[in-house]
Formats: sequence, C-alpha cells, structure tokens
Amino acid sequence: QVNTASGRVALGCRGTGNVSVKTMSGAVTVRFPEGIRPQTHLRSLSGRSRVECPEGDDCRVAVSSFSGKIEVVSG
Repeated sequence: QVNTASGRVALGCRGTGNVSVKTMSGAVTVRFPEGIRPQTHLRSLSGRSRVECPEGDDCRVAVSSFSGKIEVVSG
C-alpha cells in the first residue's frame, strides 16, 4: 500500500498480492511481468487511466488519484 500527497509513483510487481495506491497529485505506473492478469480498479478525477495488459484475477490493483495519469502495464 502506497499513500502520497504529491509525486510520481512507479511500482514493479511480481503479480502476487494486492496493490493499493492513493495520491492527490502525481502519475502512477504499476508494471507487471508478462502473463500476469490483474483485476483493476482505477479512479482519477482529472487524468487519464490506461490498462495495457490483459485483465483477469491474478491479483488486485486499486489506484485512486485526484489529479494524475494512471497506467497499469506489463513487460
């Protein structure tokens, strides 16, 4: 679990366990290895959200941001 008021958050995950990120302002990138299919719950009031990996149920990713880009990617 990561909580921050401001700043970029970049996480590299193995695909086991759950990920939770809350930020007021700043970009969030969560990267998984190829073949991991996370269940995503993304919320940004002002910013773009992008998921570039197949969704599934290997783990859970929850990201909320007041202002900032959210990306969940594999590779």
